[in-house]
Amino acid sequence: SPLLVGDSVPGDAEAEFYNTFPKGLHDCVIGRYPGDARSVLEGYIEQDVVGRVVVVAAFSNGEIADPDLDAMLEAVGPNRELYLVNTYNEDGYMEESNAKIAAFADAHDNVHVIDWEAMVSPHVSTWLYGDGPHLREGTYRLYCGMILDAVYDDLKPEDLVVMDLQGN
Repeated sequence: SPLLVGDSVPGDAEAEFYNTFPKGLHDCVIGRYPGDARSVLEGYIEQDVVGRVVVVAAFSNGEIADPDLDAMLEAVGPNRELYLVNTYNEDGYMEESNAKIAAFADAHDNVHVIDWEAMVSPHVSTWLYGDGPHLREGTYRLYCGMILDAVYDDLKPEDLVVMDLQGN
């Protein structure tokens, strides 16, 4: 735990994700659209390898359709927590997509928003490459730390790694 299903934005942070969540699963690919997340989620759930926490960060490549969000929640089921990482991009659909994510989370007790847009907006020029959504290498730890902060209370103690004071 957690399972992270995403596009290329969290995809670049794979090594840092596994440093943060050594027992997690990271399935992020270039060009993944929100509608593709359901089949990925179902595949992992069928394998019985999904813990209590599922994170979806697949909103950078296109607009979100309401049925896509419904399908994600249906795949995850009522006994897991679904965290949706909203998007930062300059392609014209960010505000609408993030509003849909927020409204969906408000309507479901086991759905939560991880507000990447709010975190990154003051730091776009230093945290992201000029293409808009993609993380600079120095931002990987911040991104994974943001996810950890959001999901921490829903993880089991064995999902976490305790670090000594030197960060080992």
